Amino acid sequence: MANATTPASSSGGHGAPQTPAQAALKALRDRQNQAFSEDLWYIILSILAFMTLVHITVYGSRLLLKYRALHRALDAPNTVRNEQRLPNPRGPIAVRRLPLAAVNAFRIVFFRWTIPLTKANLADAFFSLGYTALMLTWSFVSSRDANITLWSSRTGAIAISQLALLPVLASKNNIISVLTGIPHEKMVFLHRAAGRNMLLLLWVHAGGKWYTGSRFTALKTTLGGIALLALSATFLLSLKPIRSYVYELFLVTHIVLIAVFMVCGWYHVQNFHETGYWVWAGMILWAFDRLVRFARTIYNARPWSSRGSTEAAIELISEDTIRVTMERPMSWTPGQHAFLTFPGISANPLEAHPFTIATIPDPPSREASKISSSRELSFIIRGRSGFTGKLRRQAQIARSTGRNIVTAYVDGPYGAPPDLSSFSTAILIAGGSGVSYTISMFENLIQQARKGTSTVQRIMFVWSIRDESHISWIYDQLSSALACVPETLSVSVQIFVTRAPSSVNGIPYQGSGLNRSDSDLKDYTYKNFEKTNVYSTPGLRVMSGRPDVYGIIATEVGISYGAVSVDVSGPAPLIASVRAATRASEIAGPGGIARGMPSISLHAEEFCM
Repeated sequence: MANATTPASSSGGHGAPQTPAQAALKALRDRQNQAFSEDLWYIILSILAFMTLVHITVYGSRLLLKYRALHRALDAPNTVRNEQRLPNPRGPIAVRRLPLAAVNAFRIVFFRWTIPLTKANLADAFFSLGYTALMLTWSFVSSRDANITLWSSRTGAIAISQLALLPVLASKNNIISVLTGIPHEKMVFLHRAAGRNMLLLLWVHAGGKWYTGSRFTALKTTLGGIALLALSATFLLSLKPIRSYVYELFLVTHIVLIAVFMVCGWYHVQNFHETGYWVWAGMILWAFDRLVRFARTIYNARPWSSRGSTEAAIELISEDTIRVTMERPMSWTPGQHAFLTFPGISANPLEAHPFTIATIPDPPSREASKISSSRELSFIIRGRSGFTGKLRRQAQIARSTGRNIVTAYVDGPYGAPPDLSSFSTAILIAGGSGVSYTISMFENLIQQARKGTSTVQRIMFVWSIRDESHISWIYDQLSSALACVPETLSVSVQIFVTRAPSSVNGIPYQGSGLNRSDSDLKDYTYKNFEKTNVYSTPGLRVMSGRPDVYGIIATEVGISYGAVSVDVSGPAPLIASVRAATRASEIAGPGGIARGMPSISLHAEEFCM
């Protein structure tokens, strides 16, 4: 078995004595394994440093622009608006706006075009393919005419070295999010890409070793095979059809199989190539994330304090939608989400699911009273299958029995929602329960305008719902926020009901298809509302049909005096239509921006299972 390309000593020195050529090749193999694994990490860290620099630059420039705009408004509050001009898409090209036009072109190409049959944008694909090319290149370069002894060993070493990266990409508390501003939920795609690359390299590693004569005769080789099979099973169970259908099973098997992979993998590599420390790094980083999450959950509950609580109220607010309300002594940024655990409802008492917080820490009503240090968190949850289906059934029971208090633990907040205060116009678009994200951003923008800490001059709030009664989900928040709008802020709220209007007393529709006099409309009230006439709410319109997303965005961009932020949350078709509108040349084309049209930033709030 021993020859120039397949040394018998590949199992760590057992078997026939090595020839000088075999010993030299083994030494070269070990040096290359360590050197190329470390070089790969230097490249990854360099890319991370560059992205951090970009994040700091963008964040700093937005703060500077916001600071200048606020000071201009304070110095000359009556003349700032008069000095502003509406954009002219047919005006001359301004050289100073060419960099801004280039930035918008980059956003359109890499972040608003998606790959068919997936949710991945071109930036995701670019990083995934680039990472794959880097891994394969470093696996086979300088391998002496593709010497199988070198590359079969190096593919395994490089794959194992990425164990320190995978837990970071999957963790809720990671340094990459802090440095780059990329929220953890956006890294799921990269986590899967890195995991599949590692699986590919490990199969290449196993195939090369098998070809050179390695068999499952030694315990370490057998454990290496078990580790590979565990990782392969993890990959199969993570495929979207399986993951979406049995998500709770996926979570449990993912943890168990990865634990098997880590333990068996560590035993396999600890004496082979001295790469066991990469496995330890992965274990420590995973354990650190779990420890931080557990500590934050306990801290939010405050069991040692009179302010602490583990209670939550659940309420069925439509046939398939639940509202969860609780008070906790914690703070969060509008638009963030938290992981909720209901030990009395879920079969797995440690099972946690992410939901967007639909309230802001200090709404105007609380601002005036400040009666408690605890803050109200509200979540609007669509009951489907699995855990949310169990939560819906529990809410149905609570409605019939009147016992709506359950035990709940909160891990969070998480996420890095954009700061909209530096824009001129904010367009908030939601569908169904996606309004949890936009209503909190809406309330926060109005609060910032009252405090004079925002440059936003116009807010367009669009919400698409299936049934008229769904307006009750957020009507109290909407009406309270609209009552606090300062004179410096223009606000429009448009709610679209996609189902046909009912014949019973319902909502006062306004639209081209329904011609009713003002006196008739005033006689209509919403279902499930007490003494509420939505028609009398200033700034709020309710219409039948689906929103014309393209037309709404085009209109708002055309009347904006400065940069526009578009935020969307809801079903995939709605998000896709918003992406299509924000990449249209008539709205966001670089040519129009170079001529004075406002730049557009897009943020799509979506969770990927």
